[in-house]
Amino acid sequence: MAGTSIYSDIAKYLGFGIGAGIASVVAVYIRRLLARPKKMDVLQESVRMYQQIQKRLEFGCHDLRCGRVHLYEFHNGERFLSANQMFKLSCTAEAVQNASGIRDVLQCHLVSIYLPEVGVLFGDTEVPGVRVLQVKDPDGRTHEVHQVVEDVLNEGKLKTSMLTYGATAMYNVPVIDASGFLIGFLSAHFMDEKWSDPANVPGDIYLLAHVAYNVQSDLRGDGTPPVLSNGDAHSRRVTGAYRRITKGTRLLDPIDGGVG
Repeated sequence: MAGTSIYSDIAKYLGFGIGAGIASVVAVYIRRLLARPKKMDVLQESVRMYQQIQKRLEFGCHDLRCGRVHLYEFHNGERFLSANQMFKLSCTAEAVQNASGIRDVLQCHLVSIYLPEVGVLFGDTEVPGVRVLQVKDPDGRTHEVHQVVEDVLNEGKLKTSMLTYGATAMYNVPVIDASGFLIGFLSAHFMDEKWSDPANVPGDIYLLAHVAYNVQSDLRGDGTPPVLSNGDAHSRRVTGAYRRITKGTRLLDPIDGGVG
């Protein structure tokens, strides 16, 4: 009888153990089922966000009458043997007008290969071929826009890229997150030869700052107004945000802008 009792106890404990294991597996499965819709919600939100950003870039490209408008975002890659991060940038959205699309070849580029020009976004000064402009819109608001002209750039990756894809001038606007950190930039590419002269600046380039502000809000999830063209969505915070990013950068005299 004692042996029967021992076997009975063993069977009971085994039953408890198997039952607990099955319950644990079922619980994990249920958690995964419950988490799946959340993942799909995140995916759908991301798709909608980039659809909105795409519309903004298309309006900006049309209103600026430029060849391309790109959104570049910084991200980390893997690590070097030194354990330093391989910081990279990728073109995550593109609008084109009378120009070829080049987004596919602008993925996962090391940030370091675009130095020193990309350093202007982080507040560097005195970079040949790059100027930080204060651009006034018709309502008197001032916006910071970075001018990059191929003709006066030093030899390097950026100059080669501009020559290859037909851009005579680029205008870049920093994009920052809610904490004030640089996370990317918006870039407009102009193809006409007249823009190869640094003295020639599109009169309505301030529109790029408006587009950048709204894209910045999209990436933050701030809940921005519907997509508008012709500079209707004016920024009240953009100048202060850019100044935090480009603190210490030498600014040139403001350029009087206007819709033209």
